[in-house]
Amino acid sequence: MIHSQPEPPLGLERGTFDLIWVLSVFTHLTDNSLAWLRELHSLLRSGGLLIASYMGRWTSIWLLSEPWDENSVGMNVLRTGQGWDAGGPLVLMSDWWVREHWGRAFEIDQVLPEMNGQTWVLLRKRHVDVTVEELERPGDDPREYAPLKHNIPPGRG
Repeated sequence: MIHSQPEPPLGLERGTFDLIWVLSVFTHLTDNSLAWLRELHSLLRSGGLLIASYMGRWTSIWLLSEPWDENSVGMNVLRTGQGWDAGGPLVLMSDWWVREHWGRAFEIDQVLPEMNGQTWVLLRKRHVDVTVEELERPGDDPREYAPLKHNIPPGRG
C-alpha cells in the first residue's frame, strides 16, 4: 500500500504497474482529481488496468436529498469546506462524465453499478500521452454545462 501527499506525483517509476486499485479516492478528490488520474495513467504499463470507484446515482438521495438526475450532475463537489476529520469533501460523478473525461486516458472495460454505495469501473490504459488540461477540457456534450448551473444556489445566478 502506498500513501501519498495531497498532490501528485508519487515519485514512482513510470510504466511499472500492471494493476492499480483505488478505493474511495475519487469520491473525495476535487480540484486535483484529474491530475491524480493522469498520474495513475502514467504509472501503468501499456494496457495496464485501473480499478476505481466513484459516487453517483447510488448516493444522490443520501447526499443531495433529491432524486438522481444523470444530466445535471457531471462532476459535483459537495461539502467543499468539510475537514478531513469529518470525511473531507464529497464528489459525485455521472457515468457519462466519467466516460467523457476518464475515457480520454482509459478504455472503459466494465462498469459495476452499486457496490457499497459506489460505482466501480475497470479501466484499461490507452496508449496516449494525455495532459491534465486535455482531461479537464469540456467535451461537445451539452450536459457539460448543466451541472455548473445546477451547483449555483437559487438567487445567486
